[in-house]
Amino acid sequence: YFKGSAIAAIDLESAELEEAVIETTCLPFGLKVKGGKFFSDFGYINAQHSHQWDFTDQPLIYQLALGAHGLNDKGLQVSWLAPTPFYLLAGVEAFQGDSEAPLFAYIGEEPLPTHDGPRTGVGWLKIGPNLPGNHALQFGLFGATGTDQEAHDGDGDGAEDQWLDGDSSFWGADAVYKYNAPHPHGQGDFVAQAEYFSLRKDLGLVAHDLAPELVGSRRVDDRDGYYVQATYGFLPRWRLGARWEQVGLTNESELPDGETEEFGTSDRASAMLDFTPSEFSRIRLQANQGSYETDRKSVV
Repeated sequence: YFKGSAIAAIDLESAELEEAVIETTCLPFGLKVKGGKFFSDFGYINAQHSHQWDFTDQPLIYQLALGAHGLNDKGLQVSWLAPTPFYLLAGVEAFQGDSEAPLFAYIGEEPLPTHDGPRTGVGWLKIGPNLPGNHALQFGLFGATGTDQEAHDGDGDGAEDQWLDGDSSFWGADAVYKYNAPHPHGQGDFVAQAEYFSLRKDLGLVAHDLAPELVGSRRVDDRDGYYVQATYGFLPRWRLGARWEQVGLTNESELPDGETEEFGTSDRASAMLDFTPSEFSRIRLQANQGSYETDRKSVV
């Protein structure tokens, strides 16, 4: 009726519990319930552990929205596998809101208000048409919203002097195509995937030591980004991969004082070569070339 699992990352100095979940195995009507600490199942790579990634690092848009570890938190998930002739899986998740994701940061200390959990909600849909032979295709849609709080040091003196509280959200889509070649150890296998995110922060200024007259006004940030990547097994156990990504196609902030700031677009290209001696080990060489836009212009 139930199964449980736990995964920990251990080094010489510490250990971190990445996942600890209990999930149902035989609920009726295609339903499944999972609870504990786990990676959200939205999109395609958020639920993957770092050793499962095709590249050493996360895509830029993941790092911008969710940090280096993705959306991983304590919560509850309910999913439904539809009785359709093709693959259709839908799910909703409620998380406590204590993750390290920058988009859903929570402080909960004065002068910021406190919010009881759960503070983050996620919904997703995955669709996979039936393809012949060794081909597979899946599309996904997803969205999330949650509490977000920020504290900033506006004058650079080392002390926080402005505090914001509000909501953040993202929505997006993903797609993946796989070809499983009839050769040993991954030779001829091909995988292509892509994900797009649109992010929004809508925060109210709770306190401002330098400009108290702005308290009650709002700051709205809009960002987006995507990545496209592909891997190919050119020999048994050997793969080549390439990734292209951009963030900031939409990249602007409406500030509490009424001014609007616009930023440029950042992009990065990556290439990798890896060798997998066994199921438990992998050797990888990767190179990145990026162009990162940090300048801004103000628009009245």
